[in-house]
Amino acid sequence: PINLPKLTTLRITSLNNPTVRQVCAWKLPTLTRLIVHKPPIGNHSLLDILHVHGGSLERVEFGPELDFFTSDHITPSLAICPRLRELSYHIFFVQAFDTPFNIVHRSLQCIQLHVRLNQMFNGRRGFIWPHIENHFSVFSGPCLPVLARVVLHGESWKVILQDPRFLPIHKQIRDRG
Repeated sequence: PINLPKLTTLRITSLNNPTVRQVCAWKLPTLTRLIVHKPPIGNHSLLDILHVHGGSLERVEFGPELDFFTSDHITPSLAICPRLRELSYHIFFVQAFDTPFNIVHRSLQCIQLHVRLNQMFNGRRGFIWPHIENHFSVFSGPCLPVLARVVLHGESWKVILQDPRFLPIHKQIRDRG
């Protein structure tokens, strides 16, 4: 097997089944950061990689790819990566969390949210606010006890933050501490 003892960051732009199997066979003792632009397709998946290498990951990033919207990758990342301290994703390119959200993650300190609408929301403006509320309800709930920061990336957050519908979300976050 391939041994990469100094590799700390693995960036995945696109993977197929044979490549997923190869990555799962690699020895990556210092891997702490995984950046996934597009999830693997086929029988082997990102979950396979997380099951093998997730124990050491401290930072996981998901790109703006619609494939992340078709199946949940956030919840398994939280369930499989106990040392995860930072999670970065595009809020409109991932699924809403299942509720009630029952995974307690005791390491996640920071969530970075990027905002850019995807075509799934075109003509469905009524889905935007429930989607935002879903994510922030998990952030402000008891399942992420050490979460200290939510960092918002993108100019469109200005419009969202100024919308009166964000006031109760902001209050939830503020009341959490």
